[in-house]
Amino acid sequence: MAQRRLLYIIGIKPTKIGGIEIFVRELGLQMARRNCDLVLCFEASPSEQVTEFLRSENIFFEVLENQGTFSLGQLVRLAGIIRKHRPRVMLYAFNGILRAYPWLARLMFVPEIYYNDHSSRAIGFVAKRRPLIKRMLARAITRPVNGSICVSGYVKACAEKDGFLPADRIFVVYNGVDLERVDRGAGKRNAFRERLGISAEELVVLQVCWMVPVKGVETLLRAAAQVVDRCPGIRFVLVGDGEKRHEYEMLAEELGISRKVVWTGVVANPTEEGVFAAADVYCQCSQWEEAFGLSILEAMSFSLPVIATRVGGIPELVSDGACGLLISRGDENALAENIVRLASDERVRRQMGEESRKRAETLFDVRRTAALYLQRCGITNRD
Repeated sequence: MAQRRLLYIIGIKPTKIGGIEIFVRELGLQMARRNCDLVLCFEASPSEQVTEFLRSENIFFEVLENQGTFSLGQLVRLAGIIRKHRPRVMLYAFNGILRAYPWLARLMFVPEIYYNDHSSRAIGFVAKRRPLIKRMLARAITRPVNGSICVSGYVKACAEKDGFLPADRIFVVYNGVDLERVDRGAGKRNAFRERLGISAEELVVLQVCWMVPVKGVETLLRAAAQVVDRCPGIRFVLVGDGEKRHEYEMLAEELGISRKVVWTGVVANPTEEGVFAAADVYCQCSQWEEAFGLSILEAMSFSLPVIATRVGGIPELVSDGACGLLISRGDENALAENIVRLASDERVRRQMGEESRKRAETLFDVRRTAALYLQRCGITNRD
């Protein structure tokens, strides 16, 4: 008989406290109030800091490696996890909808199975109807799936075009942010700036991302080269790491702006360590069709005006001209002009920042998001 448990298979390696970790913690808290358990199955064991952050009597951890690939051994391992926990609901994410997981779960009598779609798309992707034979094969694979929970309307539209599930089984529940963890007090702001050698008077433009081409770091650096002479008291802070970081550091040198750019590497707990509190403007220069943009949402929760690219699901977060400014993909000139505009006008920064916070409170509170997930998965207070 199925237990009062949700098995959440998440194809990431949890090394820092970011949007996903914050969401599953809230999911666990709400399930505890319903006397239910949450089993988190990552690609690797969580870091010590993440484990402590998620620690709860009703949260359990499992590991299923290489979730983006297929192997018989992986299915055997998953079968063992299902047998051990006997979940009522299985939810899987960051590993692709066309997996063998749903059929295995159905054969092992898991009553409810959902896919959580966070899928970004390639640069310039245009959603098109798949050929009939591909749709038929996909429908056979996804037949046990009760529904797909998409993180944005953009992702839902792409999924409907794919046709891997009937449209009436595809839903939108936006990602959320923990608004209560926000601390814009001077303490964390000043402490983080001091660590980086940034004075209290300098204006900080922030981007938090992996240092890979699709995140648009090169666009930001080339825009920065146009800005630094016009706004002498400005610094650019890039938080994160990745395969292209050294290449981007060399580009900053070539552009003559290295003294104006600070590279932090990975920050394990950006919210608590003051990353967003220390900033004045947030940039997200994504080149690919970003599914959502959790870092944008975290910046909005800290009342930051946002400059971002008009791609994927980002326009659903950033209301252009209200809480931020949207630019075309790769438009470094427009990015530079908008940075100068915000850097030069404290009143506009403050107004847009206030709108960012209001929008986060209205649409993207993680408590609402977690409750909607549980409702969609059929886990209610009456369970």
